[in-house]
Amino acid sequence: MKIEELKYLLDNKIRENNIYIHTLLAQDKINKYICSFLNTNGGRLIFGINDDGLNLVIKKSVFSVIKAYNKAIQEFACYKDFIQYTRFEMDGNSIDVIEVCKSSEESTYNNIAYYFNEEKREPEEKQVISVFLSYCQKDKGIADIIDTELPQIERKIEITRDIRAVGYGESFSAFMQTIADKDFVISIVSDRYLKSRNCMYEVCELMRDRRFQEKLLFLVVNDEDEKYCYPDDYDQNEKIGAHIYDPIKQATYLKFWKEKESEMDKAIREINDPVISQNQNIELEIIRKIEVNIKDFMRELSDRKGIGFEEMLASNFKDMINFIHNR
Repeated sequence: MKIEELKYLLDNKIRENNIYIHTLLAQDKINKYICSFLNTNGGRLIFGINDDGLNLVIKKSVFSVIKAYNKAIQEFACYKDFIQYTRFEMDGNSIDVIEVCKSSEESTYNNIAYYFNEEKREPEEKQVISVFLSYCQKDKGIADIIDTELPQIERKIEITRDIRAVGYGESFSAFMQTIADKDFVISIVSDRYLKSRNCMYEVCELMRDRRFQEKLLFLVVNDEDEKYCYPDDYDQNEKIGAHIYDPIKQATYLKFWKEKESEMDKAIREINDPVISQNQNIELEIIRKIEVNIKDFMRELSDRKGIGFEEMLASNFKDMINFIHNR
């Protein structure tokens, strides 16, 4: 940090990611601020400035910041390259600045991860945001990117998906019923997602929650997104885009599930034995439930602005993260 930048902050009263301190600040609180800055977007502790909420006034610093900085470096030894100390002289007073850059890895202090709450302007303990990732297996490439990138951008997010949550011999049905326990659900909506029995079963479980509209995040897959699904075997002729904004094309999905119902009903009647066809009857009920819910699901999607995967990826999932924080 240079003195010109410090003057700019003071002249323009810039408080975002900057904490101005005049009174004594306990080492414990300094360490929590540093931890929170490492985990969020970086920030500065600026000592020797009185902030009354309106004005920033230079005041003589009342304690040794360099000692506090050295203790912090001992505490965060692995992150010493992310924490810098600088002293400036302005108007006959010393201003000490501890500047912290965002770390690529989550930092903890006393085994607790702290994050900076800009609204409260305070460090606070990490509050995990649980997210269920719903996708068709053929769209796994897109799911993998979201699974990797999103928690790196917003570290409070913890993603649950089938490949980690369901072990050998465990029930997929039981896993799907955990959707209601999550804070949010990200649906990767493609043509094959809307035709997938398992994906639509997940949607049915989500729609049982009265708050599902507040919890639902979705990406509308376009045909061009196929390259993310199979980057080494991209077939530009394969059409995977979900047609949720065209009423006529929406009807093709309703027709698809109506035909599935007819096929299963016919198979059960041909077996003509309720004991033998018990599993098929259960499956028929699931298909009928999908047939009922997919209409409401597509209505919900088409009534909201969707963003394609490539656009969301280019923006570092900005709209999705804003949606989460505004709920």
